[in-house]
Amino acid sequence: MATVRAFANFSLATMLALVSSGCAGPGGETGGLGLPDLSKVALPTVELPKVELPKVELPQASRPVVGSPTEVYTRVAQGALSCWFGASGPLKSSYIYNAEAESPSRGGKAEIVVHERKPPAPGLDIRGPRALKVDIQPEGETAKVGFENYKFSTEIGQSFHSDVDRWASGETGCGPPGAAVAAPTQTSPPPTQKQAKQQSAKTSKQIPRAASTK
Repeated sequence: MATVRAFANFSLATMLALVSSGCAGPGGETGGLGLPDLSKVALPTVELPKVELPKVELPQASRPVVGSPTEVYTRVAQGALSCWFGASGPLKSSYIYNAEAESPSRGGKAEIVVHERKPPAPGLDIRGPRALKVDIQPEGETAKVGFENYKFSTEIGQSFHSDVDRWASGETGCGPPGAAVAAPTQTSPPPTQKQAKQQSAKTSKQIPRAASTK
């Protein structure tokens, strides 16, 4: 029994040796069973399209406000009247300045509003729709300044907003000249009651009366 088992082990070892020697090439290298050399495999070149991201300009942060609400209002009001409504100001001819401010003892709350100028008419206010507003509110020992643009383009509105920020932060004077401000589109004011009656009477005189027939 031991002789048969030894013969079987010898036969298996001999077969493995023969298979191994048949697969190996010169120098002991394996033949067709070897793996390919990946370092010599040429990979395809993939060119990705160049994507240019749009340039995003973030708005400049507002400067810190300096002074009490009354002091801030005084600087902003003086700057607006001198730079916006001065002799060569862009708002002088077609817009109207209007402001309201509380006394310092009541907090100093203030509001500056720029209105479009309407054609003058008897008995009517020449202040038209709001174009922009500056709101000054008490906040602790200083003030909070708000700005709203209703009618102007984004470029012109940012120029006015920059002026308000400078004046609120303690600076004075006018900034660099910005884009020209177009005059608002004007519409004819509605006629007064007296004008409407005169127009009605004038129209009735111009209409010939129908001839009566008998």
